[in-house]
Amino acid sequence: MLAELSIENIAVISRARIRFDVGLNIFTGETGAGKSILIGAIGAALGSRTSKDLIRTGENRARVSALFTGLSARTAQRLASLGIDIEEGELLLSREITPDGNLCRINGVSATVAQLRAAGALLLQTHGQQDSWLLSQEETHLGFIDQFGALEGERKAYYGAYDRMRRLQAKLDSLESDASARARKIDLLRYQINEIEAASLQEGEEESLLSRRRLIRNAEKLTELFSHCYMLLSGGEETPGAVAALSDAADDLEAVGKYAPEFSQQAETVRGYQYELDDLAGSLRDQIEELQFDPRELDALEERLEWIGKLKKKYGATITEILSFAKQASQELDELESFEEDASVLTQQLEEAREIARKSAAALTEHRIRAAKELTRLVEQQLKELDMPYAKMEVSLTAKPLAEDGADVAEFLLSVNPGEALKPLAKIASGGEMSRIMLGIKGVLSGKEEIGTLIFDEIDAGISGRAASKVGAKLRAASRGRQIICVTHLAQVAAYGEHHLLIEKAVSDGRTFTEIKPLDETGRISELARIMNGEPITPLALENARELLTRVQAETRDEQTI
Repeated sequence: MLAELSIENIAVISRARIRFDVGLNIFTGETGAGKSILIGAIGAALGSRTSKDLIRTGENRARVSALFTGLSARTAQRLASLGIDIEEGELLLSREITPDGNLCRINGVSATVAQLRAAGALLLQTHGQQDSWLLSQEETHLGFIDQFGALEGERKAYYGAYDRMRRLQAKLDSLESDASARARKIDLLRYQINEIEAASLQEGEEESLLSRRRLIRNAEKLTELFSHCYMLLSGGEETPGAVAALSDAADDLEAVGKYAPEFSQQAETVRGYQYELDDLAGSLRDQIEELQFDPRELDALEERLEWIGKLKKKYGATITEILSFAKQASQELDELESFEEDASVLTQQLEEAREIARKSAAALTEHRIRAAKELTRLVEQQLKELDMPYAKMEVSLTAKPLAEDGADVAEFLLSVNPGEALKPLAKIASGGEMSRIMLGIKGVLSGKEEIGTLIFDEIDAGISGRAASKVGAKLRAASRGRQIICVTHLAQVAAYGEHHLLIEKAVSDGRTFTEIKPLDETGRISELARIMNGEPITPLALENARELLTRVQAETRDEQTI
């Protein structure tokens, strides 16, 4: 349950620490006192959308934290699946809001808003007046049925079949969409492939061509340099070169070795240098011969490089990319040219997938029929307890083409008086009836969930009198073994609270402040009198409030002893 909420600098709430209990927690207060801000603060702690406008005027940041305790093992397991570990059954969600963004933490560890939202969805649910509006929207009814029937697995199975059918249909539509465009594409691909293949490109070819061109363009200078090096190594007609000099030196050292053997190694070393330089001189001679070229070779090189350059402008920055383009183009061409075969195969696959999706949709429909029947039976029971004793409810399930959510259109039908025909809920239910129907549905659905805390934000709008008392009694009964937080403007509902907190607005030094304080019995009687009769609070109003509270306390006490 939500054990404690701390708020700092959120709108008119400067600082507040609110402690909650299990059971029915009631919040009341004058219009504009800050009840909606309180609900918004809880939402902020649980990852709801916020803005910098939420920060109290004159402050640079706002903070809110929510402490949850007594978490069940199942909830702890589900939190663990989100990567959130709880400590001794407690979880602290906190959020700091600044003009520049948010700083979120879970049990003191940095977290994202999305992680707050995911954790919050397992801990608390909020129901407000907008939920009654949603009930009037036919497209939401199917979701209520699926939620009640716990049909998430069936919906996922159906969607998998539907999605495969949809993707196959899209692929087939794409193939059949434009025959002339396909023909133009085939012509273009053939031209591109032929142009690339005609060039007979080889990996690394361009680098080799560029290297050869550099040699040819600088052949005269290179020949001069190589010839000079060769002469220094091999010598000329009159001057011996380095090779000959090393040969003479090696001969002399070998002669020395005959008399001083320790110099034999030096002779071998010098002889080795002689052989290496002789090999180098041979390489230089070969290089000089290679630099003798036909002038037409340079023209051929330039022409080839120009051809490659044109292909690079069209198909890729390198020969590797050009060849890769050709490969992909060939694959695409094969696919386009095999259209008739592919279309036939796709058509067959599509029919098979459509049949599987139809069967899966039919199975989902059967589950929904059973769930809808049980849901309406239980909601009717709830409505009887909410002062709608003659209410009859059914669900109309009609077929529609296969869609993401199945092949069903659901619509809630309602009759509130004896002898009246069932009609679409949105057309006949008043605002007060809609609130009670939503409360009845939420009461049924809450039994299917493991959410420990439910918030009802003025869900009693549009009702009064005996119906309001019935709503209060229903909320009190629903809070057994769980926590309900209810914001109400009705004394008949507030009287059923086990814990009553008052939200008051005050002005001090030109600033508006909101205070939240728990009420004892005297305070409750005074607040109930204000709600019923307004201010000033008269002795008669206090007496009426005391009677209301005494009657409710006796009623709830009797129920607990049954």
